[in-house]
Amino acid sequence: MSEQSGRASALYSLALAGEVDDTDQLIALEDAYRDGDAVDIVIDLDEVTHLGPAGLETVAVLCADAAIRGGTVTVVRAPGQVVKAIQTSGLDRLLVLGDLPRHS
Repeated sequence: MSEQSGRASALYSLALAGEVDDTDQLIALEDAYRDGDAVDIVIDLDEVTHLGPAGLETVAVLCADAAIRGGTVTVVRAPGQVVKAIQTSGLDRLLVLGDLPRHS
């Protein structure tokens, strides 16, 4: 998994790649959001090949954290299998799917 993040005062933006299931790296992403002052979160999943249980849990935690701040989580450019995992888990009710899946 690779990660890039950028922060503006109201937005925490990150791009994930590869298999997203490394608990330590995902906890670091949660901590980075909590330590900042951003409200909304945008997660670019274009390069993700697998969103495992730890990745889904992290998205759920980020949704809860953003809601506490009055913000939202938007997922963009997710591959079809990742969108399916999000929908199957029920996370699609907690976040915004920002665009259509790029491909399966």
